[in-house]
Amino acid sequence: MNLAKINLNLLLSLQALLTEGSVTRAAQRLHVTQSAMSKSLAQLRELIDDPLLVRIDNSTQLTLLAMDLRAQVDAVLQDIEQLLQHSAFDPAACEHGFTLVAGDYESQYLLPQIFLHLHALAPKLSLRLLHLDEHMAEGMAAGRIDLCLTTLEQLPPHSRHQPLYRDQMVCVMSARHPKAGDAFTLEDYCSYPHVVSSTERGQLINDLLASQGLYRPIRLEVPMYHGALRLIGDSDLLVTLPTHIAAQLCANQDMVQVPLPFEVPALDFGLIWPARLDGQASHRWLRETLAAYLCQLMADTSVAFIPAR
Repeated sequence: MNLAKINLNLLLSLQALLTEGSVTRAAQRLHVTQSAMSKSLAQLRELIDDPLLVRIDNSTQLTLLAMDLRAQVDAVLQDIEQLLQHSAFDPAACEHGFTLVAGDYESQYLLPQIFLHLHALAPKLSLRLLHLDEHMAEGMAAGRIDLCLTTLEQLPPHSRHQPLYRDQMVCVMSARHPKAGDAFTLEDYCSYPHVVSSTERGQLINDLLASQGLYRPIRLEVPMYHGALRLIGDSDLLVTLPTHIAAQLCANQDMVQVPLPFEVPALDFGLIWPARLDGQASHRWLRETLAAYLCQLMADTSVAFIPAR
């Protein structure tokens, strides 16, 4: 194959197609028209002599060769970028796009401020924000997720991480709860009904209680912390969440916070990213800038900052 006859921009199209598994989503990823991406796919099929994407029933799927090529293409493009990075990285000129994943609190209260800060430094940079769910590791492995702000309890394979701060869990209840202003015991915690968030460390807390032969009655599970807190009202419901999140979401609300009446390991928050992006200059700038500004935003909260290693 004569490389002189190949437009190396096709590698970017190939990466997008292999990552997204769809002409439409690949076009959106690269900010080009669907017809332009279809043309690139036709050229790639001719060059590689493989369909790459095939339609099965009502969806498109990667061929076996396409799945084998995905990691190789990522590695080649990273090598090319590092090869061409002979000068200092200039965020003002960066036109890259990144997909970030975060929980509901970070998405609603932290990332809007962080985005404005990033936009002032890198106005051509584009970000896509996704909500944290159980598919984070899968999305990172498939190249659909570039950076995640979350707890560091379960790290995906082939990833890197940077711890930022540490916090404890706390219990929140209505100011008119029967135990508000009273001594709050382990028996109380296991007697009153709970609303839990899917990001609450619920299983860990349940396991800690079970190790003592105890159980807490969970009456509702919701996807987001603020949704759980809105249900408290004048009820006897309890919600368990990190202290710094409780301080933000419960401010000016008719709620009280009490320490958990049993020991729960501290919760480390930080950034997680695919190992393949570790040396990419634009990604390194993004995570370093995001980490520094995030710690600045968290300076007045209850968290303990974790020194960089």
